[in-house]
Amino acid sequence: MAEMTLIEVRTLLGLAEDAPDELLRSRLEAASEGLTLHTRLTADLHLNADASVDQVVTGIQSARDQVVTHMRQEIATMAQEMKDLRQHTARKSAEVWLKGLSKERVVSATAD
Repeated sequence: MAEMTLIEVRTLLGLAEDAPDELLRSRLEAASEGLTLHTRLTADLHLNADASVDQVVTGIQSARDQVVTHMRQEIATMAQEMKDLRQHTARKSAEVWLKGLSKERVVSATAD
């Protein structure tokens, strides 16, 4: 890559040619952070390192959708498990109650 002058760097970063060095430094740090984030995201999303911002955003949305789908499945499973537990608990409570009644001879322990 050809060397760039500070004026070219400032212009590339959307700054005026005579922008203060501190502003240039700030923009360069932001650009570096953006590049680091892009690199991490493309790796995490299994995208090419040169993926566009739109591809990264699409990858993030797809990952989010997968997480939401998984969470919904987990919630549905937990709801069914709770329903089964309630039914089991109700059945056991009824059995204990009937055993108590049969001990008191209010009801027969055997079917007629």
